[in-house]
Amino acid sequence: MRLFNSPPGKEAPAELAPGQTVAGRGGFTSTWQLAGNEDLLMVCLYEGSRTTYRARPQPLPARCTLRDDNGLTQAWCEGP
Repeated sequence: MRLFNSPPGKEAPAELAPGQTVAGRGGFTSTWQLAGNEDLLMVCLYEGSRTTYRARPQPLPARCTLRDDNGLTQAWCEGP
């Protein structure tokens, strides 16, 4: 999962860096704390299938998390 602040218009979306990344046994967890006023674009790439999922989550989440556990990656967002 990658998160972008994507304002309307012709500006290129700016990727949002996670506020925190913590290494764990065989993986890591990244967390984004969001203000709730971003024009958020979420992009997920499913390796192996070359499928890309793009979404503009509504309502805007307050927090998003990406967890990699030995190559199995899960990502989710939570509302305010």
